[in-house]
Amino acid sequence: MPSIAGGSLQSKEALRRENMQLKSQLIHAQAKLQQQDYILAQNARLQGILSTTKPEQFDLNLAQVIGTDTNLLRQIVVLNKGIQDGVQVGQTVIDEDGILGQIINVYPNTSRLLLITDEQQSVAVTVKRTGQRAIVTGQGIPTSLSLDYVFKTSDVRVGDELVSSGLGGRIPAGYRVGRIAHVKDTQADNFRSIEVTPAANFIDNAYVLVLQDKLVNKNNITLNER
Repeated sequence: MPSIAGGSLQSKEALRRENMQLKSQLIHAQAKLQQQDYILAQNARLQGILSTTKPEQFDLNLAQVIGTDTNLLRQIVVLNKGIQDGVQVGQTVIDEDGILGQIINVYPNTSRLLLITDEQQSVAVTVKRTGQRAIVTGQGIPTSLSLDYVFKTSDVRVGDELVSSGLGGRIPAGYRVGRIAHVKDTQADNFRSIEVTPAANFIDNAYVLVLQDKLVNKNNITLNER
């Protein structure tokens, strides 16, 4: 007959194997939940983009971000829409929360989008609360912008919303750009140092909307039909 000690060892080994099996099942279940959470989040975000109010003067062309620029110092992404989809250089691109940037290159089936977070990009804005005009400039990172040319005597506050002013005609007016996150007076000059949190999502921007002038699209259709 097997000893009591031997039976106890076998019982412990069986429990250990069962414990390992349960841990493995738990890890697999958690991994699947992570993937499901990601898919649900992406679906919710896509629904938000598709439900964006459609301006009368623009068609909203849904595009997908399929890559980034080879120069990691530039804030540029590649979209899966191009000339055949009516995409043109200079068109503004948004998400459901605000302005992302402008198209700088177009190809038959793809295009390159320069984000407003790029150091060489700027947007004319208006402080929504006061109507004051200023310029928002990229800092080369996806989480922060700067508000430039604002005098120390100006009425700007943390939390103020900034919208595009349309000045210069590059970007249409009325789209969210960001909110003032930090205001600091420097001794060097008469201007304030102002940090802005972007309105748009520059970190997880899988889907975007290209603003296309309806008149331009109609002309493209007419030319294609000919």
